[in-house]
Amino acid sequence: MEKKLTLIEKSGYGLTNLGAGIWMSFINTFLLYFYTNVAHIRPAVASAIISLAVIWDAVNDPIFASLVDNHRFKNGEKMHPLLLSSIPLAVILILTFTVFGEEGSITCVVCAFLTYFVFRIPSTLHMLSANGMKQLASPDDKERVALSTWAAGGGAFGLALASIIFWPIIRGVAKLDANGNMINPRLGFTVGAAIAGGIVIATSLYNYFTSTERVHDEVANKIPFLKCCKILLSNREFNLNLAILFLYGLFSTIVSGYSLYYCTYVLNKPGLVSAVMATYVVGIIITLPIVGKLYKKLGRKKVIAIGSLILIAGGVIFLAFARMIFAPFVLCISIGAGTNLVTVMLGLNRADITDDVSKEHGTRMDGMVNNVMYFVQKLGNAFLTMILGLILESSHFDGTLDVQPQTAVTAIVMIMGVTSVAASVGIALLNTGLRKDDKNNED
Repeated sequence: MEKKLTLIEKSGYGLTNLGAGIWMSFINTFLLYFYTNVAHIRPAVASAIISLAVIWDAVNDPIFASLVDNHRFKNGEKMHPLLLSSIPLAVILILTFTVFGEEGSITCVVCAFLTYFVFRIPSTLHMLSANGMKQLASPDDKERVALSTWAAGGGAFGLALASIIFWPIIRGVAKLDANGNMINPRLGFTVGAAIAGGIVIATSLYNYFTSTERVHDEVANKIPFLKCCKILLSNREFNLNLAILFLYGLFSTIVSGYSLYYCTYVLNKPGLVSAVMATYVVGIIITLPIVGKLYKKLGRKKVIAIGSLILIAGGVIFLAFARMIFAPFVLCISIGAGTNLVTVMLGLNRADITDDVSKEHGTRMDGMVNNVMYFVQKLGNAFLTMILGLILESSHFDGTLDVQPQTAVTAIVMIMGVTSVAASVGIALLNTGLRKDDKNNED
């Protein structure tokens, strides 16, 4: 009988994802805003920096994952030691939110690109361990559901912390003038990044000292990188999960990247962004206690279907009342609830895919499965970030101004609403193609 995971061990996975939620939320919420409004980089250039870094992710995600799958440390582990990547991640996060040289200068732009480019290396390794370790902790589906729930809960609280504390911290450190504008935003963002980095290190080290890998395989059958890609991309279930995760990336961008612009330029209430993003976390927390019960009673496909319906409802309500102050709260709580139901089920799908590949080809591909899926999620995030940057650029957005052109304001509203509805419908349609068999349930 497999040893059951202890509460201490489960909490470690929750804390690692709390740290991951914090650094991802910090990047997704503030990076484009930092580039345009603090470093005064043109919106099109700023969004290009972010997108190019994601292209670099396209290269390093599967390559690092393949190396991990084909390598074992001396103790037989392959992902557990990667939790230590949190240390360089924290250092480079601080550098990413530091303005080098004169604002808007060539030096500023080049350093912004280099720091974020380098940041994507430890972030890849950190997410490899955060996602892959859950599959290697136990072969039992019930334990995997429990770990996915803990991870989702930790990620939710990470987002909650990021949304509630960092904007006030940044503004507090930067100090405000009589008009409510930040006097020293450079210092505010650097200090905020340092605090976020410290939390990432502390949570990852806790997981490092309390967890272990229980699902082991020997690297008797090393599979070349290109063959790994061919094997996975020929798996229909894998491709459907990729598509759903791309759409999930759109939702995470709406909550993080768009909320700050929406509150600042549509509602003219920049301080409201903390409350709006906290509502997203409320949606996650509401569904955390029931996701396991729904899975046990209904199976994966029906749980994903419920999640997509919640997402559709939130998007429709937002479009109908987009200029009302309650609209972003409704949208974000529906995104929190709907995406939590979907992503916990997708976590089980990932585990099954790696199990199936292991049986068929003799080697687990936990790293490749997790990182390719994670890359596609980031691709959705980068895609919508690029769209926002291009829209701001074409609408003559100026980060030094308090009031922006109405065309940019309208575009932000429409993209949030239309993207939400379209992505929700896409998840519902893709879900119909997922396999019906569950290890513990029959749909």
